[in-house]
Formats: sequence, C-alpha cells, structure tokens
Amino acid sequence: MGSVVGEEVGYTIRFEDVSTKDLTRICYMTDGVLFREALIDPLLSRFSVVMVDEAHERSVYTDLLLAILKKICRKRPSFRIIVSSATLDATAFLEFFSSLPESIDSMIVSLEGRAYPVQIAYLSESSEDYVHKAAETVISIHRQVCLLLYSLVKAVQRISAWKRGHPSLSDWSRRNRQVSRRTDGRDIFTPNK
Repeated sequence: MGSVVGEEVGYTIRFEDVSTKDLTRICYMTDGVLFREALIDPLLSRFSVVMVDEAHERSVYTDLLLAILKKICRKRPSFRIIVSSATLDATAFLEFFSSLPESIDSMIVSLEGRAYPVQIAYLSESSEDYVHKAAETVISIHRQVCLLLYSLVKAVQRISAWKRGHPSLSDWSRRNRQVSRRTDGRDIFTPNK
C-alpha cells in the first residue's frame, strides 16, 4: 500500500530475492528460505519478529523452524514468534512454547473469521494433463459465475485451485495463460455480451 516492492516490503523465494537489507522492514519468505537464513545466522539477528503462517500445513522445514525459533527465544528474549493458522490446535503450540523462561509470555489470540461456503467438484473422468484440465475448468466456472452475477450484482468471484510447490505454480500460471489465450479473444473475467 503505497510502497515499492523490494523497499519497505519485500519477498524472498528460492532463486529470487526482492528485498533490500537496509530498507526492507517486512520480508515475506518461504519456510525453506528462512531455514537457510537460520543456517547462515543461527540467531536470525536481522529479524525481530517471525510469523509462521499456515502452520497446520506442516513440513519438515516448518517443524525444524519452530524448534530453531524456540531456541532463538531463549538466547534473544526480545525476539517474537507469531504462529498462525485457521485450523491448527493452538493449545499444542502453546504447550510447545510455554517451556520457555517465565520472562517470555506465550499466549493464544483467537480472531474470528468468516466462513465461506466451499463447493468441491471432481472430474467425471481422469485426464492425462490435469494441470491443463484444472485451468480450463477454473476459467469455465469463472465465466459461468460472471454471466450469472453480472446483471445482478456486478461482483467478482474468486476461485482457488490449490497447488503445492513452486514448479507446479509456475506451470499452473503458464498453462492458465495458454488456456485463456484460446478463448474468443475477450477478457475472461467479464461476461460475453
């Protein structure tokens, strides 16, 4: 909001660092990148707060990071950890971090969110190229929703298609662009008139 990516707010992913050591105050990164940071700087001295988001999507890196972050708290009492998830068992994480010295508070903060209805759709038959088929299906659903809502609400609906891993996301993005190019040339996010 009003800042250039890579200055006050940046990100670091595998093979790409869009941050500035002197300027960046908030840096988004994957758990793997943060784990590598901890190997280089075991106390993560560049950071005062680390937020582990979607902690319920546990991976080896996430589990190791939580253990490393707990050790860092023992050495740096001013260091803060925020663990967040919409579905995790917060008391298990509280118990894990409550063994820290008494001078370090651990607490659960619960924020009520909105629950949106989710509809799951399955293919009626298997597809050799499921990434391409998923991209076609997302665009088809989006068109149907836009046609239905355009005259009533003029609202944009979002569709999430969950993919794991950077290579799959890159492939997904490329395939999605290929599928959208094969349409009738109109913008896929507005209804055909």
